[in-house]
Amino acid sequence: MKAIRMTAWFFCVIIALLAGNTALLSDVNSTSKLSSVNSDIVLPADESPQWTPPRIETLGESDVIMRDALTGETRQGTLRELFPQAFNERGEFVPFGGGRGDEREALDEFTVGQIIENPSTFPWRVNCKLYISANGGTGQGSGILIDANHVLTAGHCVYNIDTDEWVDMIEVIPAFDEWDRPYGTAFSAGLFTWTGWAVNHDWNWDLAVIELDRPVGAITGWFPYNYNNTDNWFFTNTFHSLGYPGGPPFDGIRLNYRYGPFDSCNTNILYEYDTTSYGGMSGGGVYYRDIENNWRTVYAVASHGWGGY
Repeated sequence: MKAIRMTAWFFCVIIALLAGNTALLSDVNSTSKLSSVNSDIVLPADESPQWTPPRIETLGESDVIMRDALTGETRQGTLRELFPQAFNERGEFVPFGGGRGDEREALDEFTVGQIIENPSTFPWRVNCKLYISANGGTGQGSGILIDANHVLTAGHCVYNIDTDEWVDMIEVIPAFDEWDRPYGTAFSAGLFTWTGWAVNHDWNWDLAVIELDRPVGAITGWFPYNYNNTDNWFFTNTFHSLGYPGGPPFDGIRLNYRYGPFDSCNTNILYEYDTTSYGGMSGGGVYYRDIENNWRTVYAVASHGWGGY
């Protein structure tokens, strides 16, 4: 299995994009404030307008209404009723809370993989199943949430270098399990990749980001991302890799988990020699867990295997 690790360049590009958006918002807010203030009007203290909060005339106004874009079904209820998996036993909303099952360390090789039985719980629910529509057909892939509105995946999940075409649409399903969609479905509103992939067709740049049409990560939580330029760090630490294998004997509807250190690297590609890769795992996140501080951070995504995947 080969994975594309995060690099300083990737990290800097994302930060630059966010900084640009922030500056734009700041300009808009400043303009709005200036245009709405008239410095010639001064209200005497005894004539200052009094504000009274509105009365809530009906119950249920704070309920969440969720529409399934695939079935057309509409559901209404409190956040806890619709998404009980995002709450702990005390009824507290904890999209980033705790999480167990990935406390593994100090292996010599990646494991062969196991099925996650409860993917709707943290930390598993940040992993996403992708259904990719392109040229009248549908492909499969995986991804991982890196903020409320964005999923990190492989470049070849969004851009086909054989035809030099973008895919048409991607359906993103966090915590997908045997057709169950516990957090609903999001769709791609924007696709991002790098010229290293789309123009140069270089597998060192097999990375992409999907912008979502709804902030599903606000419910599921997400993992931050980072980079590390020290090769040996990837060989001496345990990494956790998840995805939805769709090739035989798998059918792409269960989340698969494996963990271990990498064997070698070349530029941005990390290699694991003793693990079988399957179609559908492309784009699945690879993260490192700091057990002492309980931090999970994404450093790579599944890219391709010896068989061309």
